[in-house]
Amino acid sequence: MHPTDWTPAPNARLWIHTADRILSSTEQANLVSDLRSFLDGWAAHGADLNAEAVVLLDRILVISLDLDCAPATGCSIDSLLGFIRDHGKRTTVDWFDRHQVVFWEKGDASVPCDQLRTPEFWARRKAGLVVDSTLICDPLIAGAGEWPVFIKPFSDSWHAKMWG
Repeated sequence: MHPTDWTPAPNARLWIHTADRILSSTEQANLVSDLRSFLDGWAAHGADLNAEAVVLLDRILVISLDLDCAPATGCSIDSLLGFIRDHGKRTTVDWFDRHQVVFWEKGDASVPCDQLRTPEFWARRKAGLVVDSTLICDPLIAGAGEWPVFIKPFSDSWHAKMWG
């Protein structure tokens, strides 16, 4: 699914994790099914949490928690992250490598995206292949209000701040 085809609840808290590889459609379906089972029982101090999971671009996992129902707590967040980590170990997917960069080198998000680790991505920047208009996915956004800029030009990203 493409990020423009999905919208979180208006007052959602987001957790975004990028896989270290592309997931097959079967792997995606299994992940979402397993996560739905987990999220159906996810609670914070006895309060049920209203959350959903979606896989975008065959590699980006987004968990969306509707804060209008109940917020997560430290323990509930730990259980979610533990579930994701354990699922990754069982399926040989590293969801916690924060150096994965998903981008569109040609600046056209309607075509398949590319994925590199940060050092290789920055090497492409240094070589002039990644330019200010290169579109990237920003896994650092945390709320639904930021979702419209999940895909942004390099020049508006944290990469540009680090590069400058």
